[in-house]
Amino acid sequence: MTYGNDKVAFSKYLTALRDEVRNESKRKIARKESMK
Repeated sequence: MTYGNDKVAFSKYLTALRDEVRNESKRKIARKESMK
């Protein structure tokens, strides 16, 4: 889950936003896994 890190490295705001999107993706994956 490192896609886009190089594109947002210049901005602290975008890096934080990318981290939050990544965390949301992880939560969605975990939720889907728990439904199996």
